[in-house]
Amino acid sequence: MADSLDGQVQSSRRSCENCRRKKTKCTGERPVCSFCQRLQQKCYYLPRDRKRSQDTDFGVHQKKWALKRRTPTPSVATLRSPGRRGEINSPAKAVGSAWVDTENDLLSNMLDLAVTVHDERMNFQPISLFCPRVLRDTLAKAPHFLQWTFLSLSIMYLGSDTPDLSTREAVKRHSASARVVVTQLAAEGTPKLEISQCLCLIALAHILAGEGGLAWMTLGLASRLEVLRISQQEQGEPGVDSEASSRCYWSIRSLENVFAPQSIPRLQDLYTPAYPTDMQAPEPVIVKTRQQAAYDLAFMDDECIQGSGIYAHSIRVMASWRDVSKYLHSIRHGNIDKPWLPTSKFAELTQQLYELENNLDYKHCFRNARLNDRSLDALHKDREYWRCWMLYQLRFHACSALLNHPFVHLVALRSANRSSAPRSFLQITVDQALYHSSWVIRLINMCLEVGFSIYDPFTSDIVVAVATVPWIMQYARDSKVAARSKENLSQCRNFLSTLSQLWPRVVQKLATLDQLQSLTDCAAAQNTISFEPAQLWQLLDPSITELSAQRNASSLSASDRSTTMRVHTTFIHPLVEKEGADEVPKVASETPFPLGLPGDTSQQFLFDDFFMQPLNLDQVWIDL
Repeated sequence: MADSLDGQVQSSRRSCENCRRKKTKCTGERPVCSFCQRLQQKCYYLPRDRKRSQDTDFGVHQKKWALKRRTPTPSVATLRSPGRRGEINSPAKAVGSAWVDTENDLLSNMLDLAVTVHDERMNFQPISLFCPRVLRDTLAKAPHFLQWTFLSLSIMYLGSDTPDLSTREAVKRHSASARVVVTQLAAEGTPKLEISQCLCLIALAHILAGEGGLAWMTLGLASRLEVLRISQQEQGEPGVDSEASSRCYWSIRSLENVFAPQSIPRLQDLYTPAYPTDMQAPEPVIVKTRQQAAYDLAFMDDECIQGSGIYAHSIRVMASWRDVSKYLHSIRHGNIDKPWLPTSKFAELTQQLYELENNLDYKHCFRNARLNDRSLDALHKDREYWRCWMLYQLRFHACSALLNHPFVHLVALRSANRSSAPRSFLQITVDQALYHSSWVIRLINMCLEVGFSIYDPFTSDIVVAVATVPWIMQYARDSKVAARSKENLSQCRNFLSTLSQLWPRVVQKLATLDQLQSLTDCAAAQNTISFEPAQLWQLLDPSITELSAQRNASSLSASDRSTTMRVHTTFIHPLVEKEGADEVPKVASETPFPLGLPGDTSQQFLFDDFFMQPLNLDQVWIDL
């Protein structure tokens, strides 16, 4: 070994220079080989002057992984060729070029299927990492580790329609090798777009499999690598597609915002790329007649300023979901404020949602998009737009419903050392929770009725969290509110049952919701419910361990005490009183939360009928 000028140790050549010039095999003795000693020549070895760059390391890892792929794995007994279903190749014959050809054919054929799956089930479910129009060309030029990772994720979205067992095993084996290579490259700080894209896909795969810990670690690695990559790109790194780079950055950020946002620290980026190119809105549907209920709805198309596109809003609403989730997390751990004050976090988040709504271009509003007036073929034609549009609508209404959740304002924010919230404020929160939670369920039902399938695993988080609102309100004294809430809760459960057949992580959430329902079977008679707050918090504020599909639903903290809650829908005295009100409890102290006033709520509060009718009258709703 010879020392270089900079003090670093470099490897020297195995043959001396005399033997190399004569092209004879050098014995390699140091300091003088036997050949030079016999001829009495000066023997010297020159050092190898090789400088390894990040690009060289990146290429070496790809070559090592490609060489590893050429070696057949003994654990797989057979490998069925996609083009020859009746022919089975044995491992003994699947070596050398034959093995590589079969493998390449498998990858090529499966990638065509994966692209189709991406267009139909993966895009905006929940992220849009690749542009569908150039996806096939992008994958054809991508490294093998990105191809196999994408293929593995697409098979997860297929569900029961997956290929044969041998194909799944081959994809699983190669995707596992790809994860090892990509993780090592990322840990070494290799700022390549393909590595960030691959980490994003791997993190999503862990989330779908219910592996919360692995998903959390992978997202952390992807986020930090992306910050490094974007900073170098802003400094003038050439050869990177700006659209692909933007999609990668915002996809990773979106996954952070929707997956356990209270547990993942938000990195402050020095450079933030622009939002990806927006999709063109579909042609408007011309409706000759409008329902009588829509006459009082304000139409302000000419007055609205054209705002942001639906793609940018779908990203922003995920950031709002993150902020609302962190707010609920802080309340769960005792950070209690007065939400009715203008300086409160509640007021800040409410204003943020108002700004989000106000900046949306009017052509993306529900009354202009008119999803319920379009055919399934029309929805499939503009599938990319409608999935993005649905993602925004669901999360916007879910944020508002959870921010005004009755459990949060009637139980979690109450303490023994201070009085309850103003009754007019509580009336607003309950009305908003009923309104926006019903909107989420209505949007889900519209998709199911027209046959527009939903595959987004995070939609289950939205629906199961929003379902806790009708779960509480089904025990209201108002018979109309209770009946509608029971129906909404049943529809939520049916949707979750369907989605749980595809994603294991939904099974646990559905079990927790069923357990809550089983504990309150006898509550309807007295309009009270008793439950463990920790069970409800599992659905409103899931932690990393609670996101695992293998977690036991009964594992609750011993410090969690049971809570009894009387359900009210009216907190302020009505403007007009009617006779024949039902008798109320004689002792106000019997009510755990004595915030309601005497009288039958179904006759007291004039807005109750308004909030129950819109599900049957399309245009009564304030279309956001």
